[in-house]
Amino acid sequence: MLKNQGLQRELEDKQAVIDKQNSLHEELCSQKASMEQLLQELRAKEKKMELKYEDFTQEIHKANNIIEKVQKEKKVLKQKLKNKDASLEQQEKDIKQKESQLLDRERNTDSVRRDLLKTQDEVSNKEA
Repeated sequence: MLKNQGLQRELEDKQAVIDKQNSLHEELCSQKASMEQLLQELRAKEKKMELKYEDFTQEIHKANNIIEKVQKEKKVLKQKLKNKDASLEQQEKDIKQKESQLLDRERNTDSVRRDLLKTQDEVSNKEA
């Protein structure tokens, strides 16, 4: 009977160990399932972030293309403005030259008039 009690006790101890191991196994399985769920969620977030990254990269490329286009247009407009400024300067020089020529002709015309009036006065005085 003592032997039976010892065997019974041993059996109960082994059953307690098995129960504890089963409990640990269930807990580990539960943790594994939670970790797998978390891993799936993290992978889904990673995929979303990759898609956002690709979208942002495309937007940055578009923005860079726009900036490049605007810079080229600015350069062209700056050159056009420079050409117009040079043209205006030349036109101003031409106008000053024409004004100077006109002034010289007016002076010459005034001088010829004075000479003509003087000559007419001399002729009038000789006739009188």
